Amino acid sequence: MKKFLIFLAGAITIVLCLLFLANNKSTLTNTAADGKFASTPPEAPIAVETSREPAAALAETVHLKDSAASDTETDEQSSSHAAGQSQVLLASNGGTLGLQMPPLPRGKAKLELEDREVIPENLNGHYQRVLITGESITRVVLQWPGIGADRPVFVHAIHGGKINGKSGDTFYTTGDGELAFNFTSSPEAGRSEVLLRSGPSEEVLHFWTPVGAPEIDRFGL
Repeated sequence: MKKFLIFLAGAITIVLCLLFLANNKSTLTNTAADGKFASTPPEAPIAVETSREPAAALAETVHLKDSAASDTETDEQSSSHAAGQSQVLLASNGGTLGLQMPPLPRGKAKLELEDREVIPENLNGHYQRVLITGESITRVVLQWPGIGADRPVFVHAIHGGKINGKSGDTFYTTGDGELAFNFTSSPEAGRSEVLLRSGPSEEVLHFWTPVGAPEIDRFGL
């Protein structure tokens, strides 16, 4: 009887050990299936794929930034080109583009009147006043030494008169810095002026049509 009980206890112990081992094996298998103790975690391929995604996203971001920068440069170039065109139009109407040009040197003028030739002195941009008769035509030849060709100069008649038949026009200097035009005076007596504008510089030709004969006037050439 004693031997039977010992045998029974040993058998029960062995069965319990087997059950314990079987239960632990099942737990380990389930844990490995969940990926907690797997020797090669299933996340590894996903992690490698994920590590490439930020690089692709960064490359796309850089591409978008480059595209935006390119668009910005194009817009700036278009704006600059448009601004340049508007400046050219302004220059044709009054020499405004010349604000970016250097100042003119002191000019020289030669006036070919109907009865004589006059060279008025340039006094700080204002030429000496010249006596003329009403509705007379004066050939005006101007020169600015050293400025060269194609310098735009806007010429405008003030207080009456015409510049080549118009109130004003833009002329371009020749290679020696000269330009010429005809000034037709108003029929009324009084003063008349011709404005010369190029860039930041302005000069003025002064004319005077007195009442009566010009030779009796003491205030002009």
